[in-house]
Order: sequence, then C-alpha cells, then structure tokens
Amino acid sequence: MHNGKIILMLWFVLSIFCLGSWLHYPESKALAHGIKYTSKINDSDRAEAFLLSDPYVADVNNDCVVDIYDVVLVCSFYGSTSSDPNWNPRYDLALPYEIIDLFDIEVVLASYGSFIESMGLRSISVWIDDSDQSSEAALLIENKGAWNIVVGKINVRGQECYWSKIYFNITDDSIPELDYVHITTLDTLSITIDNEQYTLQQTRDNITVQPGYTAIVYIKNPDHISINDVGITVGTTVFTSFAMYYKECNVRVGCAVPEEEVPEEE
Repeated sequence: MHNGKIILMLWFVLSIFCLGSWLHYPESKALAHGIKYTSKINDSDRAEAFLLSDPYVADVNNDCVVDIYDVVLVCSFYGSTSSDPNWNPRYDLALPYEIIDLFDIEVVLASYGSFIESMGLRSISVWIDDSDQSSEAALLIENKGAWNIVVGKINVRGQECYWSKIYFNITDDSIPELDYVHITTLDTLSITIDNEQYTLQQTRDNITVQPGYTAIVYIKNPDHISINDVGITVGTTVFTSFAMYYKECNVRVGCAVPEEEVPEEE
C-alpha cells in the first residue's frame, strides 16, 4: 500500500465508486455509518463548535484543507485493525470501527476540496448599563486558520442581532479582554485598548476576518436582555459559512463611561 501508483489507482477507483450522493455524504448516511464528528475548537479560549458539515473529520493531517494528502494517509492504513502495531485511530472515521476500510476513505472523499475553519471566540461579555438599563455585548473573533472566516450572523440569547446594532474593527494586534463602553453614536465607535485607539464601524453586512486577524465586536442593545438578567448565564452564537460557535457568559452591570466621539469629516 506504500506504492504511489497503487494508492492513486485505489483513490481513482474509490472516487468512481463514491460518485453521486456519496460525494455530498448526506446526514442520513453520516449517521448510518457512525461518523465521528469532532471539533478542533478545543482550546480554553475557543468556543464550542456545532459542525454543519464533516470536513473537520476528513482533515486527518490537520492542515485545514481536505486534499489528496488526507486521501493518501487513510489509504496507506487501509486494512489495518486495532490489533496492528501501526494502528492509528485518527483514521478510523466511520463504522465499523477498529478497522480502516472503504467507509473511512469515503468520509474523506465526501469532503474533498473543503477547507477548515480554525476560529477563536473569547472575551464574551453582556452588560446592562447602570444608568439607563440599556444592554450591550462584546466579543473577540480570532481567525487562527489559513482561510478567511465570514461571519454571517450573531445571536445573543438566541436572538439575532441586527447589523445596524453591530460595530467592528479588524486588527492584527493582540487584543486583551474587552471593557464596557457605553455606545451612543450611530455610525462609529472609538475605544482605547492598552493605550491604542480603535475605531469601530457600523456593520453593513457579513464580517470577513482574514487569517491571523481579530475582529473586535460590540453590539448595542441585544434583544431580550434586561436588568433582571444580571448574574444570569446567557449564550452568544456566531454563525460562519461552515459552522456555528457558541459560548456563554454571565450578564454583568456596566458603568456608564461614554466612548470617545469620532469627529465627522467635513
């Protein structure tokens, strides 16, 4: 199985075998074959990820893309069982377990060409203003992968936040925890973090975060948050093109210190 020609021939034959619905690997087949859905979002500063597809499983060499290298790796272990000295459970992707067979290779082929997100979601905060009892939320979205991350929606406590209420800034700086800032302006928000000033623009549509960059996000008046919720645990969900990321925090009281106004250009 280590002969390159044999591996490529096997891959070609299996590709023909897996044409049609196998290439998309519908959820019913994924469940039927017992695919092990796992998440790369396992660091302390990352969010729990609910996967909407299975490339996370198929990317067996963890390079954030499902390609020929993943196919060759699984094919190179074809036929091995848990009793073999070179057994690697990382390639045992589907039922029947304890053996690397066609079903494991099919899982990789089903996601061939897909790329993987690696996203950090931290500094999640939800506040109630101590003066006017308005609500506010903030979070940091970090792209730790090799591809752009496109944020299509943000929910706080299960309620979608309108783009007109979301302010963001994309930076490659290392950002610490976010503090409460009382949002009063309509189009821009200026905040100071570690003596550095950041201007946040009002969001118009999707937020794109490039590899190695961080999105600073503030949300004005997320729905269904009131003074009675102080101390209660609520969840924030970030939806991207491939997954949704969920993390919880306790609602806190924020001290009303107005943000610095950005002068309008004449």
